[in-house]
Amino acid sequence: MIKRETGPDLINLVSNMPGVREFICYKSDAMNWAPAFEEGDDIIILSDGDGACGVFARTAPRTYQVHTIFGPNVRGRQAIETASGMLDFMRPFASVIWGATPVENCKARWFNRQLGAMPKRREIYEAEGEVEIFELRLI
Repeated sequence: MIKRETGPDLINLVSNMPGVREFICYKSDAMNWAPAFEEGDDIIILSDGDGACGVFARTAPRTYQVHTIFGPNVRGRQAIETASGMLDFMRPFASVIWGATPVENCKARWFNRQLGAMPKRREIYEAEGEVEIFELRLI
């Protein structure tokens, strides 16, 4: 069951796990998501209550950029099903969900396509290098 997180404990735990952190953080300090919980509906953090989190940051009206943060216990089909539940949760808030995935991360790009996201273009990001921009329309 997908729920909205009200505090940073779970996402901090999952984000800082070995096998997760190196894919989502490019600095040496531990990740701390506490400030995100002060953003109201501009940032919505969802979880499965265990090892999967989704961070949805509003970038325009009814448009959110998503960052998925899945622990080692959430992979493959389970990741697809969990992310689908998160997208269903977001339908009242969003019409468009988009993300930027490093082109070398073939598994994440496969994941995006499995959810129905369409590649739109490639860009260069300072930290990640070349990324593929994906977009998913919820309507």
